[in-house]
Amino acid sequence: MTTNVNTKTILAALSALLLTGIPLIAEENLRGPWVIQEEVYHIEGRTKPSAVVGAIGKAEGLSFTTREDLELFAQDRARKLENLRSFKKSSVGVEWPEDGESRSAKLVVDIEDGASFVPIPFAFYNSNDGIQLGTIMNAPNLAGTLSNLFVMGLYIAPPDDSDAIQWTNPNFFLLTTVSGIDAGPVSLSLAGTAMRMNGKITRRGEEGVKLSSTALSGTVAATRKLTENLSDTLSVRLAGSPDSEVTEVTDPELLAYGPINLSVRLRNELAYEAFDWKGNLRQGWKASVGAEATRTDPRLADLRDDFKVDAEAAFYKVFGTRFNPGARLYAFANTGDADITAGSQIRGIRNGEIAGNQGVFLRTGLQTKLARLGSSEIHLSPLADLFWARIPGDEDYETDAGAAVGGEILVLFDAVKSLPIKLGFAWDTRPESRVVGGNRLEVDFNFSFSY
Repeated sequence: MTTNVNTKTILAALSALLLTGIPLIAEENLRGPWVIQEEVYHIEGRTKPSAVVGAIGKAEGLSFTTREDLELFAQDRARKLENLRSFKKSSVGVEWPEDGESRSAKLVVDIEDGASFVPIPFAFYNSNDGIQLGTIMNAPNLAGTLSNLFVMGLYIAPPDDSDAIQWTNPNFFLLTTVSGIDAGPVSLSLAGTAMRMNGKITRRGEEGVKLSSTALSGTVAATRKLTENLSDTLSVRLAGSPDSEVTEVTDPELLAYGPINLSVRLRNELAYEAFDWKGNLRQGWKASVGAEATRTDPRLADLRDDFKVDAEAAFYKVFGTRFNPGARLYAFANTGDADITAGSQIRGIRNGEIAGNQGVFLRTGLQTKLARLGSSEIHLSPLADLFWARIPGDEDYETDAGAAVGGEILVLFDAVKSLPIKLGFAWDTRPESRVVGGNRLEVDFNFSFSY
């Protein structure tokens, strides 16, 4: 009897030990290392795999503690591809060996490129510049390198003081940019402009100088990624007017703004981006702080040095698949002469109607997907903007503040995700005394998102 009891006790103990070990064995099978043995690319188009690796990092050889961690890495890699906005379609999948025992996986990256060259002729009216007739030539993902070439040529018939179009006295403008150039530890951007213009210099909407000039400018910017989300950009800009003629002066103080022999600007900006693209909508936030020093040599005024600091933050939230409210807050402060084009920071108020040495601008909108037509989408974005600007000690009035309301229509194409077409209308709600000439409506046509 004693023998039977001992036997039963031993068998029970052995059974308990085996059962206890089963989850340990199962847990061990789930634990790593799980390794990405290789990453293969199936590309329909021109994209070079080396350019993708340079942008989002190398995957081959990475190991993970669990299988789930490896699969989450693949999902995150797909998110990074989408955020590049360079492809018509992209995805990342995980393939496991058929034997079910190996812990080596293969990542499969599928990419479908969009158009390699997009010419867009256009004709439209812009409240600040007048009638614009021109052509855009965009080469996204140039030669498969993920860099972008953009060229725009414009014939501009500007408005006169009463907003009548001056067809016989046009301006000409040429812009060329190349961005996203891989230069080892940094990404380079180059921009150059050339224009022949018959313009005016205004301050708070009041005209002070009329001039005719040829103006040239060039900018070189180098961006270094400090972390996945944090980047530092250093840029240098040179600008000047090799040929100019002043035709009328009613406010000699505005000669400090032009014509310009030479202007040199050095800028440094630290930016943090933590948002993702969900189709053509954005989720998350971004922020930046910057500082710049500018030396300007006006042709008919004294040499001046200015220093400026600015900061901005933008927030986006996606609701469902159609609604994308967003807000952008921008603030600046500068020494020396006031910024007379501060109106460019707010929709609904013309660029030359706001000036300040300090300013705060809030832009809000509700981007809404209206319809999908083939490989394009149409969005509508109602907007409301607020601003405050100040010129210390100004003899007319130190501070200016106001609001504008309106809306924007956007057309977005799968083949060129980085080049939306946008038409905006906004209404200046300030008191009549602050709206010079009674021009309350601002119409804007461009090729960029709102923020």
